[in-house]
Amino acid sequence: MPLAPLATERATRLVSGFAGAHVLVVGDAMLDTFIVGAVTRISPEAPVPVVAFRHETHRIGGAANVAHNITALGGHATLIAVIGQDDNAKTLTRGCREAGIEAGYFATDAERVTTTKVRVVTERNQQVARIDYEVDTEIAGEVERGIVSAIRQHGADAAAIVVSDYLKGCVTKPVMTAAVETARQRQIPLLVDPKIPHIEYYAGATVITPNHHEAETATHMRIRSLEEASEAARAFRDRTRCEAVLMTRGDQGMWLLGQCLDERKAQGIACSLPDLLAECASLSAPRALIDIDDPQLILPGHTIDKINSQLVSLGRPAFAADRASLPSLVNTIFHSMAARYAEVLSAISRITGKKLRRLFIVGGGSQNALLNQITGQRTGLEIILGSAESTTIGNFAVQMAALQQDQASSTGVTAKAVAGWAEQIVSRELVQGNVANCS
Repeated sequence: MPLAPLATERATRLVSGFAGAHVLVVGDAMLDTFIVGAVTRISPEAPVPVVAFRHETHRIGGAANVAHNITALGGHATLIAVIGQDDNAKTLTRGCREAGIEAGYFATDAERVTTTKVRVVTERNQQVARIDYEVDTEIAGEVERGIVSAIRQHGADAAAIVVSDYLKGCVTKPVMTAAVETARQRQIPLLVDPKIPHIEYYAGATVITPNHHEAETATHMRIRSLEEASEAARAFRDRTRCEAVLMTRGDQGMWLLGQCLDERKAQGIACSLPDLLAECASLSAPRALIDIDDPQLILPGHTIDKINSQLVSLGRPAFAADRASLPSLVNTIFHSMAARYAEVLSAISRITGKKLRRLFIVGGGSQNALLNQITGQRTGLEIILGSAESTTIGNFAVQMAALQQDQASSTGVTAKAVAGWAEQIVSRELVQGNVANCS
């Protein structure tokens, strides 16, 4: 579907969600060098301008620039990349450090130079020439194994993984496999900025972001209209076997293709509003995973033993009995749950055709400030807390009532009232069945 214009208020909320978010960036880091000078004459040796040197600047580029954007938005970025044994490697690593990027693992490969693009430009910002220093053969051996190991290590506490592929050798099949497996095990999103020669590497990614030229090349389809963009996005998704495609189209904006509702249903994923309500009620029930609704859960008086005893009773594997890991564990669980809430809420919005504005949190969940804060950041919705006595399904029943009636009480919500709301909402013609076209 074509993405609607982003309102300033929502953009502000989304950007604020980066605060504290840990994103692991893997890919081809590079150094951009600019030699700036003045042009006053043409060389007598050849018909080329003579540039009188004024100054030289350096910027981190490629995957390092992706990590820099994350830190600039307030997030925590960990970078995994390959560098050479040269002065440009020192300049690149220093630039990353100054940008607040955590050097998760910079694999040094003595057989290659640090990827560097040197641009000669005039003081009027006109580019005269570009010189590239690079070795684009794929990494192998100890270098590759080090990258794979670092992905598994640093992916263990990341909220998302981004792969930035520039065909400079860092992204190999084993590297992508490690990223896909880590994201799947952690149930976190994996986003890939692709290059067509590696198209078969990206199977299992959450989102792949080709530009429309890359999409045309991968699908052998012409893209000049919204209909053609839709068809190409579907073909691209089918070929890459990813979950979603976000195609950038220059001045035409972007095209987003996710999973269609019929595909979700075939995979056993809830897709009608009644199903989604039931799924959310099950997902966020107080003891579905751990007793996340205990307002004392993350206070110093509790240990990880409490969590493990509940996990064992549910037949789930216990976590390592390390009390120091408790805050990180709880934070990871809350981010995972909030991400799922955001996905389900997005599906509800699609099914009903209504724009979600606020989320009423009722039941025990209304007592957990950290979970509610993370949920607000992930969903971009206004969070209003209700009664702790009502059922979890009320979160979404009350929300839908607020959408259609634009009024709902944020206090005194009882289980009986919630049940009545849910029955009314589910029975309405507006939310019966599924949406035919969800592209």
